[in-house]
Amino acid sequence: MLVPPMTMMDFFQKSEGVWLIHRTVHHFDSVADESGESKIHVKVVAKEDDRVQKISASQDVDLDLVSCGASFIWQAHEEGGA
Repeated sequence: MLVPPMTMMDFFQKSEGVWLIHRTVHHFDSVADESGESKIHVKVVAKEDDRVQKISASQDVDLDLVSCGASFIWQAHEEGGA
């Protein structure tokens, strides 16, 4: 059975939530360690949101073609924190 490709709105909705990111960086010289953990907060934003409307206008995108937007916020992860 043919499965149609996922739309960006589908992708944003499936990605919505808080994601824990673990980053490991290996340096073989005297550079400081950059490894660590962080969180990415992903949220679907309605097309009526001011941010979506401003970005659409700045890119000359017709709002009738817009279904939604997404907000991505990075946050340092604190040990023992939620």
